[in-house]
Amino acid sequence: MPPLRPRADLGTHEVANQPEPRADIDLWAEDPALADAVAREGAAVHAPRLASVAKTLGGAEWRERGRLANRHPPELRAFDCAGRRIDEVDFHPAYHALMSLGIAEGYAALPWEENALPGGHVAHAVMVYLMAQVEPGVCCPMTMS
Repeated sequence: MPPLRPRADLGTHEVANQPEPRADIDLWAEDPALADAVAREGAAVHAPRLASVAKTLGGAEWRERGRLANRHPPELRAFDCAGRRIDEVDFHPAYHALMSLGIAEGYAALPWEENALPGGHVAHAVMVYLMAQVEPGVCCPMTMS
């Protein structure tokens, strides 16, 4: 999907107070205080993984997925077309993609994995912080799983 650019050439007025769309950003490299806190709190062993996740999530593609997941909230389908109760919830594919990324990177279980490395709770908190910058709605179900 092409980046959303605000329309600035309007016949009635000039729009000059809108920033350009953000390009890919590295949520880890652009947040030295975060990296310092990870090291200070004893989770330096997780820094390479967190840096990788932060770079991925800072990509325009993932931010677009976050926008789509936010724009299309889960939809309850209480009944099927024949009126039978089904109580299913449909999620936008972007929501599933974000959750899949988080689960694959250890978001839900990092501190509790067998042979867990020290600082797992700090690393989990950092993942919450990183994911919430893209789409906070996926954080709750991953934290509860």
